[in-house]
Amino acid sequence: MSLTCACGCGTAIVSPDARGRLRRFARGHNLRVDHPRDRPGYKPTFAGRSHTPETRAVLSTKASRPKPWLRGERNGMAGRTGSSNPNWRGGGSPERQRLYASAEWKAVRRAVFARDGYRCASCGEQRHGAKRMHLHHVKPWATHPELRLDPDNLIVLCADCHRAAHREGVKP
Repeated sequence: MSLTCACGCGTAIVSPDARGRLRRFARGHNLRVDHPRDRPGYKPTFAGRSHTPETRAVLSTKASRPKPWLRGERNGMAGRTGSSNPNWRGGGSPERQRLYASAEWKAVRRAVFARDGYRCASCGEQRHGAKRMHLHHVKPWATHPELRLDPDNLIVLCADCHRAAHREGVKP
């Protein structure tokens, strides 16, 4: 089945779009007659259509109205910061970021990857480069701070096995 372009140029459209539907317009055609890109000196700042000033005003008023279900005591997480939050894990994030940015960690990381030959300890898959391989702390970071930089507590895992290790535990 083929259609003609909705802009009125008469071009036949036979190729579907990315979702398999027939296109309404031929490539590069649309109903906007006076498009800014046709003006000299046009520099696109974003792709797509822009809202009219009336639509922008409506969206602005709707966005600025109070949302009581998100504020105050009606929000289930209101005031639950730090250790009162159910996702609290001891507040080690800044400490972890500092350690992972240190030269000492980078040296240990290189040594462990070299020791294991970039080979996953669980499935044995080998990839060159550390991009798809992860280091995993056998004894957890939070409960064993003295073992954070110990190479014997670190193993190399591929991304898939690393996710599984945090779900089920390591099976080297």
